[in-house]
Amino acid sequence: MDIYIGNLSPETSEDELRKLFEPYGKVKSINIMKDTFSGRPLGFGFVKMSKSKEAQEAISILNRTRIKKNVVMISETEDTPERRTTGRG
Repeated sequence: MDIYIGNLSPETSEDELRKLFEPYGKVKSINIMKDTFSGRPLGFGFVKMSKSKEAQEAISILNRTRIKKNVVMISETEDTPERRTTGRG
């Protein structure tokens, strides 16, 4: 399951997010989005977890908690292929 994390501090690292989510289950990947030209973090990212039940637990516990002084918004995302085709055609 893919998880969206918004309002990340620019100082937040992928390793920190991994340590935050691993107590809830296996983390498959983490991607903090960055500006193509400057390389600076955009303030949001994605965590992919193996099992939906574990991801749902992480979302319910970690949503609206503080990471590096920022209150983060965490939610389930749609699958990437559906997101790309929705509203186009």
